[in-house]
Amino acid sequence: MGRLFRAIESRSGIMRNESRFWINPVNHRRSASIPRKRLVTHLKIHLLSSLLFFSIVSTTVAAVNPPTLDLRNARLEMPSLTSAAQAAQVALLIEGAVERHVVVRLHANLSRLDRTKLGHEGVRLLTCLAPRVWIASISVPAVDAAGRPGGPLNGIAWIGDLPTNAKLHPFLAAGHVPTWTIERGDVNAFVEGEAFDLQRLADQAAGDIDPKVVLYVLAHEDVALGDLGDLIEFAGGEVRSQIKTSNGLVVRARMSEINRLVTMDEVLWIEPALPIFEVNNDSNRENTQVDEVRESPYGLDGTGVTVMVYDGGYADASHPDFGGRLTIRDSSGQSSHATHVSGTIGGDGTNSGGTHAGMAPGVSVQSYGFEQEGGLSEGFLYTDPGDLEQDYSDAILNHGAVVANNSIGTNTAPNGFPCDWTGNYGVTSNLIDSVVRGELGGDICIVWANGNERQTDRCGEFFNTTAPPACAKNHITVGATNSNDDSITSFTSWGPSDDGRIKPDITAPGCQSNGDNGVTSTTPGGGYSSYCGTSMASPTVTGIAALIMQDWRQQFPDRGEIRNSSLKALLANSGDDLGNPGPDCMYGFGTVRARQAIDALRDDSVIENEVADGEMAEHLVIVQPGDTELRITLAWDDVPASPLPIAALVNDLDLIVTDPAGDRWLPWTINPADPGAPATRSSEDHLNNIEQVSVADPMVGAWRVQIRGTAVPIGPQEYALAATPSPIACSSTGIVGFGGSAFQPETIVSITVVDCDLNTDDTITDTIAVDIWSDDDPAGFQTVLTETDPAASAFAGSIELTSDAGGSGLYAVDGSTIYVRYLDEMDADGGTNVERIATAIVDGTISAPLSVEAVEFGPDSATIRIVTEEPVRVSISYGLSCDALYETHDSLAMGTDQSVTISGLEDTFTYFYRIQLTDAAGNTSEYGDGAGCFEFTVPDAVDFFAEQFSGGFDLQNMAVRFTRIETADVFAPCAEAITSLPVDPAGGSAISLGDDASSEIVIPFSFQFYGATWNSVYVGSNGYLTFGVSDTTYNESLGVHFSLPRISGLFDDLNPTAGGTVSYRDLGSRLAVTWLDVAEYGTSNSNTFQIILESNGEITIAWLGIDVQDAITGLSPGTGTDPGFIMADFSEAIAGCLPRPPSASDLSYSMAPGGSVAITLSASDDGPMEALVYIVDSLPERDLIDLATGQLITSVPHPLVGGGSGPHLRFESSGAWEGFAEFTYHADDGERPPEGGPSAPATVLITVASGPQIVHQFDFDVDPGWEVEGQWAFGQPSGSGGATGNPDPSGGATGDFVYGYNLNGDYPNNMSTQYLTSSSMDCSGVTGTTLQFERWLGVESAQYDHAAIQISVGGSAFSTVWEHNGGSLPGGNWEGVEYDISSVADGQEDVRIRWVMGTTDGSVVYCGWNIDDVRIIGVVPNNGVPGDLNGDGIVDGADMGLLLSAWGTCGGCSADLNGDGIVDGADMGLLLAYWTSGFAREGMSGDRESDEFDRSVAAGIDGNIVNSTMINDGLLVVAEHEGLIVTEAGFTQTSDGVLVVEIDGQDPIVNSDLVLVNGEARLNGVLQLRIADELRLPSGIFVVMLAESIDGDFAEIDWSGVARDDVTVCRTARAIIVQVGPVFGGELSESGMTMPNEAISMIDALGSTDESLDLDGDGFVTVRDLGLLLRSGSTCN
Repeated sequence: MGRLFRAIESRSGIMRNESRFWINPVNHRRSASIPRKRLVTHLKIHLLSSLLFFSIVSTTVAAVNPPTLDLRNARLEMPSLTSAAQAAQVALLIEGAVERHVVVRLHANLSRLDRTKLGHEGVRLLTCLAPRVWIASISVPAVDAAGRPGGPLNGIAWIGDLPTNAKLHPFLAAGHVPTWTIERGDVNAFVEGEAFDLQRLADQAAGDIDPKVVLYVLAHEDVALGDLGDLIEFAGGEVRSQIKTSNGLVVRARMSEINRLVTMDEVLWIEPALPIFEVNNDSNRENTQVDEVRESPYGLDGTGVTVMVYDGGYADASHPDFGGRLTIRDSSGQSSHATHVSGTIGGDGTNSGGTHAGMAPGVSVQSYGFEQEGGLSEGFLYTDPGDLEQDYSDAILNHGAVVANNSIGTNTAPNGFPCDWTGNYGVTSNLIDSVVRGELGGDICIVWANGNERQTDRCGEFFNTTAPPACAKNHITVGATNSNDDSITSFTSWGPSDDGRIKPDITAPGCQSNGDNGVTSTTPGGGYSSYCGTSMASPTVTGIAALIMQDWRQQFPDRGEIRNSSLKALLANSGDDLGNPGPDCMYGFGTVRARQAIDALRDDSVIENEVADGEMAEHLVIVQPGDTELRITLAWDDVPASPLPIAALVNDLDLIVTDPAGDRWLPWTINPADPGAPATRSSEDHLNNIEQVSVADPMVGAWRVQIRGTAVPIGPQEYALAATPSPIACSSTGIVGFGGSAFQPETIVSITVVDCDLNTDDTITDTIAVDIWSDDDPAGFQTVLTETDPAASAFAGSIELTSDAGGSGLYAVDGSTIYVRYLDEMDADGGTNVERIATAIVDGTISAPLSVEAVEFGPDSATIRIVTEEPVRVSISYGLSCDALYETHDSLAMGTDQSVTISGLEDTFTYFYRIQLTDAAGNTSEYGDGAGCFEFTVPDAVDFFAEQFSGGFDLQNMAVRFTRIETADVFAPCAEAITSLPVDPAGGSAISLGDDASSEIVIPFSFQFYGATWNSVYVGSNGYLTFGVSDTTYNESLGVHFSLPRISGLFDDLNPTAGGTVSYRDLGSRLAVTWLDVAEYGTSNSNTFQIILESNGEITIAWLGIDVQDAITGLSPGTGTDPGFIMADFSEAIAGCLPRPPSASDLSYSMAPGGSVAITLSASDDGPMEALVYIVDSLPERDLIDLATGQLITSVPHPLVGGGSGPHLRFESSGAWEGFAEFTYHADDGERPPEGGPSAPATVLITVASGPQIVHQFDFDVDPGWEVEGQWAFGQPSGSGGATGNPDPSGGATGDFVYGYNLNGDYPNNMSTQYLTSSSMDCSGVTGTTLQFERWLGVESAQYDHAAIQISVGGSAFSTVWEHNGGSLPGGNWEGVEYDISSVADGQEDVRIRWVMGTTDGSVVYCGWNIDDVRIIGVVPNNGVPGDLNGDGIVDGADMGLLLSAWGTCGGCSADLNGDGIVDGADMGLLLAYWTSGFAREGMSGDRESDEFDRSVAAGIDGNIVNSTMINDGLLVVAEHEGLIVTEAGFTQTSDGVLVVEIDGQDPIVNSDLVLVNGEARLNGVLQLRIADELRLPSGIFVVMLAESIDGDFAEIDWSGVARDDVTVCRTARAIIVQVGPVFGGELSESGMTMPNEAISMIDALGSTDESLDLDGDGFVTVRDLGLLLRSGSTCN
């Protein structure tokens, strides 16, 4: 330990060998001049929180040292070099030069001393690009030093060139011209008829070819600006201004000269000048609690604080509200905006009786406006950072400004500037960060408006909309809320920055959605106006900052001014967390609350300190019982970043918070790839210079707060820490603990005790004794802890663990538990001699993970799940090969089941990774898939199929075909060149459209689009089709495009009345809509394009002559703009261009029992549809007829001849059978796979059912036990409430009970979302599923309060069925509502419905939800034949026997067909009515109303089914005569006659045709058989014709309807017999056969109880008896 303590002593000067601990010096800014009389309080507070409360050693934290670095316009590859290679590289770099600038990568961060030594060897580190990566200058001495072993250059891992393109802003590298910087003053004057200079006019006109533009040019730190200026002027440029703080120049040069400038070794960076900055209270005072801190006991008004306002001009100093406290400091010109801003900060409301007073009416205001040399009249519309630097320097050094407001920005989106700028960190950002850090000679806090970019969606409607310079790091950026309800405004810009940092930092009121609809403040001339914007939110915060500064000076007069980082941390830590939990890119780290901030300040909750690279500073926060939240915020003013790298963070600090149990709580972080998702606490933050940890209901005790200098290449780094509860909290209840929850064997373990009662004298260092023992050494021993400071009340010490029972230290081997006991003589509750015991385990091993798998993917992310036996921290190293795992991602939370999300991946790429596990004891091991790597492939990302053009249209003479892949919401686009429109519009139907008009036309087929089916479409004059509703919007935006189901061909403000036509052509399977030569509004230009819809779901958009330059084209599902929207590039679309096999569609049909349905098969193909052939691959349970041939399909595969548009097939189902029948088919285009050939199989599902019925019903007579949240409850409503609208009902729609939200009144204000969720409902056999219920609903307008109904299936996320989206609903009556949920619920076995109440705003309240009589309705087939009691598929005598056996009372049994609890004659009648299998028996069910069926058959013998003599000279289908034909005088069949006989079961007439001939039957034609397969008809003997005699024979038997090969037909002298199944032996004998008249007699007796005819003895004469009669004596061999 000696070496360690010497190293410690050299830094801290404090060493205690006996207790093995050390501390950093006390914060020099806060303790150096504290009087001794305040030491007791101060040290108990600040030393307790600043010093160590565990045994601490300085731990160097390994920082990531990647061999690659992404710059904004290049990527540096920096592999480690050998000594020889390094020497050769240095010699090569310096060859021919005395000195030059290079990039170096270090093995480790260097101290200032080491950097100085390196400089003496010829390598001077100048600009830090990333931890351990610097721009440096090398000189000749470096050549010699590079080859010297052990020299300072050995600390360099790589050295190489700085690529030229890396020094150029991407906008310039792409050849774009910053047109706003071009001087055109004389050209404009000439056009306007004003005075102009002829020579400048000529120069400006000529400049259109090679214009002069304005640039920001940064020099390397070692280059004098004068020298760079000379070089630039020599190259033809002109220096306009200096930016000394950033070592840069504002330069005017021709575009052609940029390449020459960027190649200069002296130049570090070139970017286009930003456009000229543009300008971007009683409710504000109330919202932010300013009114409270203006009154006693605070009494704050900002007196003594000087505020700088840097704006679009200077304010009106004569306004009475300023009372002489505002001074104009430049000649930029008076500005209404600056006056308004200044009034919000410091107006006293004199002219409004105090109503419109600002935040801090006692401040002094220094008013500046941005300017440039020569004034803006020259026509240069760019921002001069040199002016900002000069004005800030003047305000700080000459006028004492300590806080500055900047309600200005570039307004990128509204002004048409490049959207790529949003999120940028550039030269002006670097300058702002420098000013905050005191580079101008004095400290100042800077508050900056985050911008109003979302006032238009040109650069996005949601995230990534923060424009420069709001993406600097150190200033406090402010977003805007509405002061009346804290809702986010519609215009305020959202983050993150390009490198993923959270923006804005905080929010404040910048508008009002009621009242004066804005922020009312001063305007020139003594008046007031109401404005909205982040320009109004920023001065609100600046005024509050002035109040905080005033109070800081009063509370802590010896500490100097509050730091900018301290102000930021205080505002963020004390504000209200709105929006998603934790920080987000809408509200930032919360919305400001002045009183809460002042209270925190007075509780001394802000710590200011510093930390160096690899060091750890420690503080303590004590949580008391009753504390509901712990919140800790770390902020630091970071070193200004170079504009070259993507990542702006230079010094990386980490906030490490450990609870009393030893578990770490990670800071909130967002996923920059999905900024709308809630923040998580799953990893450290290496992007932001503000971090926050918050814990609800925190554990009582001492929380350890560490600030780690993870990577501080330029240090030490000052920081600020704000905490709630304040770190001053101290308890008389003693706290004892080890330095962790687990330790490795043979290690040193720190011990800490904190007890405020133990500090007996602030001048004496006290000691205490604690007991130590282990499982292996129960006796243990005592050890002494020493007070960390005479006034600290914190005691620290350590012990050593040993695995040697006789060794020195505590004997504790792997797996043992160690214990420490402190005897608290008196605690805060009055207890005496209370034992305080803490434990930890000894752990020397770590186990392999139980499982590692990639479980979820995003568009550019993968989530890895790691399951382990013990809690561990996980680090993942990954890359594109197992040999190059250059990237790492850490999830430093401890857990046994962790999901780590890696972002920034490329879709379709395969990644390899290995994991490193570290347990609580510090044991570490690395794992992969065996000796190799785990791997995953990122799926192809979702495409949004929309492109917006703003400066040119690149789809001229092209067509994009969108091929629907598998489902309606996935497309494969293909762009192809065209010379004419795909469909000639000639001969089409004209659509009469005016300007901004829409007209509905019919689609000649069912068109599927994003999961919905449409039969009509609205054609809009402004270049789009919409589905379901018309639209006439002319101002194109992505928000409007995505607001409806839409196809945008050329969404722009078009006007057909000014020129051109709109028409459509109906081509049967295609619909083409054409805009021909249509003019843009207000122009005479011409635009021709076409949208084609096809029956297979394909879409084609084609463009010929297009003159417009700005438009939107593409597809929209109508669900709004996705926050993760990625613009398509249709000109590069090739995904759908490859030849593909056809795609057959799944189809579904519904029909009633006993009917038929025509089926049209469907497929899509990229070739001619006429070439497709459909093949049936399997058969349904019932008959399937090929409509091209009229024949029953009996075998598969069965090709359908001719294809065509259909219908192709007919499905037939007879009788009462219900159920699902399905078959499969595929399509084939005749080509060779994989480009063509057969499609994948598709399924046709036919639902045969009688109609909808109640599937699930909840009448709420009893509580069904649904899941409730909040005030949702089951019971009888009280009829209360109705503060607005009507009260609750006093009972249900039927009965007394309901489910409702707050049965005793209205829902509350400001409520969160609360759910009522049903139990799981099985809809697996249901189609056409519908939700019905009675509702009594009162709710305010959807703009404020929310109500909805949602559905989930299979445990998936809930989706919306209905959402309140209009005005207020007053309630007051029960109404039945119905919602179609079939698209989600059909066929699902786990369906849950939930009713949603909330969120609500803070205004009026209504009675909310009451629901009753919930029903799920749907079509549910009986899945068989009603009455089929034994489940054999037919209703026959066996079922009759089962019914008779259950005769009498039999509630709930299957024989009780009518459900009345008794099996009796009524059920018998129903069973007889169902006496059929339903196979090919159309028309039978209508006669089966009761037991009249058998008598109706018998009565028919005297009716229409009886012929005296029957001539069969054509097609005679016995089934069409209900399965029975009886003739009185013979039967004659001619040679043209065809007798069709069907057999589907054992019972004659019902399911086996029968012809009875009284007389002779003469046969000479065809017998066509239709016989069921083995599943429905195993075997049997069937008499299908019985005559007194038979003459002749059938000339032919047609077997096409026989789907089996075991059928025999026999003709005897009196019968035609069909043998199905095994052939029985024996000679044919007719002696026992019945005669026709005997069969007819039995038919007459059907339904009777004639015992002589009741052959099966079941008590009734049925067709079963007739079958026995016919088969008696019948054989066939």
